Amino acid sequence: MKQKNYLLILCIALMPYLTVNAFNINVENVSLENQVIVDQTVMIEFDLSWNGSWRRTTIPYNWDAAWVFVKFSVGGTEWQHVLINQAGYTVPSGCAIDVSADSLGAFFYRSVIGGGSNNWDNIRLKWDYGAAGINDDAFIEVRIFAIEMVYVPEEDFYLGDGGAIYRFHVGNDNSAAYEVTSEAAISLGGGATDLWSAVIDATYGNGFEGATPLEADYPKGHDAFYCMKYEMSQEQYVEFLNTLTYFQQDRRTKSDLSVISTSNHYVMVSGANPLFRNGIYIDASQVTAPFIVSCYLSAAAIENGDGENLPCNQITWSDFAAYLDWSGLRPMTELEFEKACRGTNTPVIHEYAWGNYNWPYVSYILNATNRGTQLEEVSNPIVNAGNANMKQGTGGVIFRCGIFAASGNPNTRQESGGTYYGIMEMSGNTTEMVVGAYSTAGQSYTGLHGDGIITYYGDGNVHHWPGINGNDDLTVANGTWTGGQYGISDAAGACLRGGNFFSTTGGDWMISDRDDFRVQPNARARWTSGRGIRTAD
Repeated sequence: MKQKNYLLILCIALMPYLTVNAFNINVENVSLENQVIVDQTVMIEFDLSWNGSWRRTTIPYNWDAAWVFVKFSVGGTEWQHVLINQAGYTVPSGCAIDVSADSLGAFFYRSVIGGGSNNWDNIRLKWDYGAAGINDDAFIEVRIFAIEMVYVPEEDFYLGDGGAIYRFHVGNDNSAAYEVTSEAAISLGGGATDLWSAVIDATYGNGFEGATPLEADYPKGHDAFYCMKYEMSQEQYVEFLNTLTYFQQDRRTKSDLSVISTSNHYVMVSGANPLFRNGIYIDASQVTAPFIVSCYLSAAAIENGDGENLPCNQITWSDFAAYLDWSGLRPMTELEFEKACRGTNTPVIHEYAWGNYNWPYVSYILNATNRGTQLEEVSNPIVNAGNANMKQGTGGVIFRCGIFAASGNPNTRQESGGTYYGIMEMSGNTTEMVVGAYSTAGQSYTGLHGDGIITYYGDGNVHHWPGINGNDDLTVANGTWTGGQYGISDAAGACLRGGNFFSTTGGDWMISDRDDFRVQPNARARWTSGRGIRTAD
């Protein structure tokens, strides 16, 4: 894996740069320009590009975007988050920018209708480095991160499809979908205007812990948000690990890093070799910490690449929450999950993320060449039906992010496996970790974004996120962080949606299936990952 370091020095000559290359997106030619000492500001300049971009004039009237944020280290000290000046930026023709209200990052997207590749040079973001306590002649290392996102507009939508297990429905009619028309509080129960869940179960009743309202602060998906286009990749998780202290790295990996050796240097599986196609790796010859983490899936003889573009499986909810906090994103709720899949369409019974139930249950074959690379493809994609990595059983494996959009010649949403808005792999591949609506713990979530900073011990620490303060009790609300040793170190209130490659029974891959609404994802699994979102300002 390429190092993604940009060694930059204020008031001194620039050092050589390298390239950031996350899945289908590139940041290049990074430099610090136009330092103004009297204001203690400097411009962060870079080029940004990615393929397969769009902005539509037709339904669903949306676009894709890049969420860009910056980290810095002074003289080799711990990494910190750059706060971007709200007004001091320049972008090239055809590029629009929205700097977030909290200054943690910016969205870049097409300013005009069209599609294809974005190649935007000489973007500049203004940084008030003096406000961060940095001297004018400091030795600074800067790293820029870019994540492909999709804009999900503000609009009404439906929950439930009338057939999936434990589906949402109108309270007094378990065949009727529930329409979400605002972010206002939603009453729960069996009434004609209530939200309820189709569960007939002596222990769990009707799919909610109680009949208290789903309060206005709980994100329901009606308002606009940005969603990661793909599941979090192993490269993205490696980028995260490479900005952490040794202690934080140790907490966010499975291996005991105090005794790292060739027997456990595949650190998400704690083994001598990649397992479950997770190739996150630390060279055991390293003697100083924090460690440089890489992707090295090619250690397995059948692979032909390093696996950077594969989804990051083998993570816990605590790992995922720490990544989202660090990147200024947040977890999605299970209501937002259904909106991101279905959009404004009327529900179709048993529908998958591409909008229908048309999937002929095939076993996909990975091409012999380009396995583990950005060009990984399957040799037998389905034509005129849905494509998704599901029901592969014990012989199945995760596929690289966006594989069906590039395998064969997908001409339709169902052939690419895309959602209503163009988000990929929300049915199958890896199961999505989301915030549930079932329990008091989940219902206490308020949708706060990460602030770019995790705790000394390596945990996310955003108020009201599932598992804050080590909460493992579904009946206990997730409150504010108490500042103790642990932040988000358990998973009460989180659950799973979307299904995965491994399952062979049931309808876990259906948009409205809630079979795992009580599952707390606090253990590592080969089939579990997630994607972050951010509320649109």
